[in-house]
Amino acid sequence: MIKRFLPLFFLIPVLFAGLWSTSFAQEYETFPVLDYDFRHLDADLHFSPTERSLEGIATYTVAARNNEAGQLRLHASGLAVDSVQVNGQTAEHESEDGFLLVDIPENLINSGREFTLEISYSTASSQVFLKTAAGTVFTSLMPGRRAEWIPVFEHPRVEMTTRIGLTVPSRKEVVANGYFDSEQQIDEDRKKVVWSSGETIPSTDLAFFVGQLDYAETMMGIKSVRVYSEANTISSSTRNELMREATSAVSRLQRNLRFEFPYESFSVIVLQDHVWEPKTYAATIGLLSMNAYSLSAQLERVTAAQWFGAFHRSETVADAGTQILMQAAALSGMSRPEGDLTVYDFPATEYFTDFDHLSQNSWLKWRDAFTELPELHRNAITSEMQQLFRMNGSVFSWEQYMLHWYENTGRPLDPVSITGDDENGEERERKLVNIAFEPDSERSGVLVIVEPREELERDSLYIPLRLISRSGERQEELTVHRTGGEFFVETEQRLQNITVDYSQVEGIEFFEIKNLEMWLHQLRNDSSDSNRRRAAQMMPRFRDDPDIQLAMQDFLRREERSSVRTAIVRSLSDIVEGASGTQQIFIEMARTAQGEELHAAVDAMWHYEGNEDVISAVGRVAQQSTYQPAAVAAIGVFRRIASEDQFNELSRSLLLGSRPAGIRAAAIEELYRAEDQDVALFTSLDVLESTDFPFAMRDTAMRMLIRHNHTAELAELLPALVSDADPRIRYRALSHLDRLPANRMNDLLEQRYDNERDPRVRSAFDEFY
Repeated sequence: MIKRFLPLFFLIPVLFAGLWSTSFAQEYETFPVLDYDFRHLDADLHFSPTERSLEGIATYTVAARNNEAGQLRLHASGLAVDSVQVNGQTAEHESEDGFLLVDIPENLINSGREFTLEISYSTASSQVFLKTAAGTVFTSLMPGRRAEWIPVFEHPRVEMTTRIGLTVPSRKEVVANGYFDSEQQIDEDRKKVVWSSGETIPSTDLAFFVGQLDYAETMMGIKSVRVYSEANTISSSTRNELMREATSAVSRLQRNLRFEFPYESFSVIVLQDHVWEPKTYAATIGLLSMNAYSLSAQLERVTAAQWFGAFHRSETVADAGTQILMQAAALSGMSRPEGDLTVYDFPATEYFTDFDHLSQNSWLKWRDAFTELPELHRNAITSEMQQLFRMNGSVFSWEQYMLHWYENTGRPLDPVSITGDDENGEERERKLVNIAFEPDSERSGVLVIVEPREELERDSLYIPLRLISRSGERQEELTVHRTGGEFFVETEQRLQNITVDYSQVEGIEFFEIKNLEMWLHQLRNDSSDSNRRRAAQMMPRFRDDPDIQLAMQDFLRREERSSVRTAIVRSLSDIVEGASGTQQIFIEMARTAQGEELHAAVDAMWHYEGNEDVISAVGRVAQQSTYQPAAVAAIGVFRRIASEDQFNELSRSLLLGSRPAGIRAAAIEELYRAEDQDVALFTSLDVLESTDFPFAMRDTAMRMLIRHNHTAELAELLPALVSDADPRIRYRALSHLDRLPANRMNDLLEQRYDNERDPRVRSAFDEFY
């Protein structure tokens, strides 16, 4: 294996030196040399979304801050600089280690007068810009990436007013920092859109988006609030509702922080896909995505980030954790629910650790970290937040925050950490124990038989029991040897039910065995949802009872808790097993149920192969349900119960339609389970090759090609995939490069290493040396 990679191995030191020296490090310098004051940026840029290329002129208004100022330095990693002018005169300049170095005349340095620095340049790589399947192209919000599309000194201490003009195709919308300034038609096919900010924007937050975007706008006093969305992402009514929520969120946070919204406008952009962006905000911009947690929860967070994260920012990338902690503090006590914090379509791989705390997945951990702080420090943080905005400077490090809190409390705060195992170790090691209850009328009691299924580490087992009769309920406690045994519990009255009191049990999962009468009583009367679910799950064991089907339907009509209803539906399905006439129960639920109830009803219908009413109901769920697990399940059920032609028609409709990516990806998986494998193969190749399909579909296509031994066909696409617009696809493609001949693989690695800018994708190269 070493010999196979020998040519590449010798090149590694050279490649590392070139890449890491030219890249603006992922960690900022705490005290960089800032000999020049950047006061204003006026950018006149021409952007092609199709080619993902940019060229134009960036003009800075600058002044030297001291007489010792030497060459002016800008980060310009991966940019082709054509010319540089100072006050309209050609200036000497050079590129070195990812910097653009410009000679400034001594008279301008010594006088400290303002001068203009005009740089004509173009981007050297299309991968600078991220592209969604819907065609929206945007600059990464990740730290350290601005220098790939504009020459800039990217540091949180550098800030300036801005005027960013972008010439784009006429049908595209543009969103950039600040407020919408003007729009001018250049010719039939092009227009120039200008966004400006009279408030200073940190150089670390410069960003723009270009795409086929719809928007709604409202005014909040003299400030503008706009909500943009990609086509087929959200409805106009949802967009308007988000606009109202954004306005309310700004108002709530202003009251909570007692500090006005720090910018003249706020633009919220809703994309179908986050494109693996860990940071979801820039100054005046909030990024929401449909494959993340609830839009309302995302909106709350990116709004809070306008104060803590954009206006009040971190000294280094690592310090950004403090900003997220402060966002959690700013939102604490507010009534809005956080919603589901799941983020979909992130590659299942080790996250690039420098940015782990920025990701949406870590937000819940940071919020919990704040709630778990000592009350003394929580109160100090929330009550003193507004003072932080009024202190000199708007850039803080962990140490400065710690000092501020210490001065207010007199007690040091231990470093906040979100690492470590979230799960309770004892819960992960729950032991399973059978426990059977056999009523004995002759002896007036119940025989309890305890049988551990695996060896218990404890010497004895404590079992709290609840005994329920017509006269009421009483507690009974058993202490059992770890090997189990038989015990008799006396009762004065006939028992209606007996069960383990799970509220007092830790580390043990009991599998209860008892008669139908007891389970029915538990399902009908128990106050605990989990106990009623457990009873419902046991009902298929009594399917031979002639009254069980009607009893379960009666329970379904009466039950109000969704989780219990779901268990009843699944058990009822196992009981009836597709008996003629029973399909109507599940067809009706497919029309009216939501969430996991709907999912259970769909799963139940796999018994009814060839029934056209069932086929129609399942197809409707696949094409219309907004609950993704149910829609995904419906595709699999549909394949099993419908004809081949019907399944092919449904698959074609889903793949070419606008359903969420995960649902369409499920259609690809089901194609491989169908009889015609050629259709699955050609579909996978077409989907994987096109950037017009979402990542979830393309990733599924790649996995299916590997799983079904189509590596030869995949190998034909790999050279293009390692240069794909989506960094997730590039990451995935790199993991399969060993399927190419050694010389071809080494050539691709050498070509790609110098051009790859995403730090997470770069980390994949480590697997090859």
